[in-house]
Amino acid sequence: MLLVGLLAAIGILSTPGASPPARSGLEFFTVKYGAWGLARVRVLRFEPRAFELRLLRPPEGASLARVSQMPGCREALACINGPFFDEEGGAPLGLLVSGNDVWQPLRAVTWGVFWADREGVPHVSVHDDFKSGVKAEQDVSFAIQSGPTTLLDSDVKKKDHTELARRTAIGIDEQGRILVLVANFPVKLASLAEFAKTKLAARDLVNLDGGSSTQLVVRGQQNEPKVLGFPVAVGVGIYPRSASSTSGDAPSKSASEK
Repeated sequence: MLLVGLLAAIGILSTPGASPPARSGLEFFTVKYGAWGLARVRVLRFEPRAFELRLLRPPEGASLARVSQMPGCREALACINGPFFDEEGGAPLGLLVSGNDVWQPLRAVTWGVFWADREGVPHVSVHDDFKSGVKAEQDVSFAIQSGPTTLLDSDVKKKDHTELARRTAIGIDEQGRILVLVANFPVKLASLAEFAKTKLAARDLVNLDGGSSTQLVVRGQQNEPKVLGFPVAVGVGIYPRSASSTSGDAPSKSASEK
């Protein structure tokens, strides 16, 4: 019991709150991880037809900020940290597109690209495929370049990567829904990808910045779930696509913990 209490205190073990009615279509739940199931991965899952992703910037005059302090996060249903950034200057790294506007061009690295087309359909592409087949200015409504890509067409990558760290990842499941995974405990890249494939039917997964950058805020839940981290250059918010449909609804909590 002492171990369980300690894990809960530091955020490794989630304490599920009340389950509000499933109205918004944006699910928030936790899934047991590991042989004993003491650790839990926090998961957001939603239909891209009903919700959209937008990039968040720090307040004016700041190069870095915690995600919860970025303008726009308070209005979002949920917010997470974004891609890697230059720790010295605070500049984000890699392609960034939000609201059809290209914030930054594609970077010449092997990272993958999670992106949504102008119809809102999500995709994950490796650098070369994106560069040769996609025009960011014409074809893309949202994009975030990060890496590595740990799951592509249900094939787990980076199996030789042994570093343990907290993780944030974004991807797509077999039904075309968008998945966000936040692991507030040390885990290998391939292990999280295998977990996403097995437990969540994930098809594609891109690793975002992790470690001390990993962050999550879920609005409207009892005791609003949070994973705290250090200031970052870019955040990502999840919003209803139309104010007339699900605006203001809290993310639904899964009726049964997995």
